[in-house]
Amino acid sequence: MVETNLECRLQVGQICFRLVFTSPSHARFFNKYYQGFISNQEPDITIHVKVIGKGESTPLPNSIIMSKTVEGDSFNFHSGLITGTLDRENHTCKIEVKEALFKRIRIFEHFLFQTYYTLIATNPAGESNFLAHACSVQRNGAGYLFTGPPESGKSTIAGISAPMATVLGDEIAIVKKEDSHYFVGATPFRGDFRESVNIQAPLKAVFLIVHGKENEIRKISKIEFVTRFVREVIYPGTLLSTERKEDFTRMIQFCTDISENVPFYELRFLPDQRFWSEIDKLN
Repeated sequence: MVETNLECRLQVGQICFRLVFTSPSHARFFNKYYQGFISNQEPDITIHVKVIGKGESTPLPNSIIMSKTVEGDSFNFHSGLITGTLDRENHTCKIEVKEALFKRIRIFEHFLFQTYYTLIATNPAGESNFLAHACSVQRNGAGYLFTGPPESGKSTIAGISAPMATVLGDEIAIVKKEDSHYFVGATPFRGDFRESVNIQAPLKAVFLIVHGKENEIRKISKIEFVTRFVREVIYPGTLLSTERKEDFTRMIQFCTDISENVPFYELRFLPDQRFWSEIDKLN
């Protein structure tokens, strides 16, 4: 039996990760960092985390998603930054993590992204369930997705929307299809905005965001939307997957389906709340 001061139960959509550490200090850090997304539900997977390389100076990449090797039930991210084994039958995973990785927790989260995709892959609904780089907001019961590359303004939109709407997150959102309708959901994977709320909302519109000299909403073609939006979808590889071509095909299919079922636009905006007036004109 594991002492509760060694674990963190993290809620990501409908999935609960149980992270078990060997040190209470690491558990405290994760529970504090992911405040608002700590769960009491039964875990879908238990991840035993062993921290290695303490005190070592380890060069860190900007991403570990594509630098993974797989052999059987074992995986290795970026030449040993994270190594581990997955026991799918018993819903457990054992990993060794270089301590330096916790200094850039968002890089460690790339492992959690693939764990999330691993778990939803067993559900048929997982085919239309993706993570995306986006700010997600609920306003008047409707969900809005604001997506774009780094420095495009996701955290800015979160901050200026907070007084008049519910911000689900400013960095990573869940976008999923249920009963032929798309929803946007919060995740614990946050950027600069830390006051996000763990809920989901029906997706009313997707905006590709760009800093502008005025607030302006522009209609764009489906081809332009899919080409730009697919770059912001988190690669859907699982912990043990290596079929990248199939995964990229799924990403394109997902973005195409979004374009056929959800209104989409480009939003050029100033850093104030007036862009919401332009959005309201669409309704």
